[in-house]
Amino acid sequence: MKRLKHLDFKRKRLGLTNYKKRLTLLKSRLPRLVVRRSNKYLTAQIVLFDAKGDKVLLTVTSKALDKYGWSLSKKNLPAAYLTGLIIGKKALSKGVKKAILDIGRFVSTKGNRFYALVLGAKHAGLEIPCSMQVDEDRVKGLHISEFYDKVLQGTVNVSSSQFSKYKENNLKPDQIQALFENVKQKILNEAK
Repeated sequence: MKRLKHLDFKRKRLGLTNYKKRLTLLKSRLPRLVVRRSNKYLTAQIVLFDAKGDKVLLTVTSKALDKYGWSLSKKNLPAAYLTGLIIGKKALSKGVKKAILDIGRFVSTKGNRFYALVLGAKHAGLEIPCSMQVDEDRVKGLHISEFYDKVLQGTVNVSSSQFSKYKENNLKPDQIQALFENVKQKILNEAK
C-alpha cells in the first residue's frame, strides 16, 4: 500500500487562500476590513476571527450608494471612497475603532479602489494601519470628468455603454465632483 503524501487544505491547493498571509492578519488580533470586488460592486465587511469560523460584524456594498443619490458607477474610485465612508461610520457605531485591511488574493497596486475605500473609512474615523497612495483628485472623480468631457467633445471614441449612466442623468463633466461632494455630505450627516 502506497503512503499518501500530505495533502494541503483545499483552499490552498485551489489558490483561494494564502494561509501565511491570513495568519499574519489574525496575529494582529484586530477586526479585519475585508474588501472584495465583483463586476458591478465593491463589498466591504468588518470581520472578527472566531475559532469556529469568522464572524461578519457588518457588510456594506457599493449598491448602498443609491440611497444617498449616487446613480453612477458603483465600482470606480469615487464609489469606493463613499463605500468606505459608510462602512467606517457603521463600524464606529458598532464600537469598532481600529481594523486591519484584508484584500485577499487581489494584487495591491498604487492608487487602486481598495485604497480609496480605506481612505473613506479613515476619513470616517476608523483607524487602519495602511499607507495611503491615493490621489484625492482622482477620488473626487476629476479624472472621470476630464475623460467624459473629451468623450462629449468627440475627441475620444468609447463604446456606447460607457458613460451611459452619465448621459441618462444629463450629467455634465463639471457636475461629477459636485455630486460626489453632495453624496459625501449626506453620508456624513446621516450619522449625526
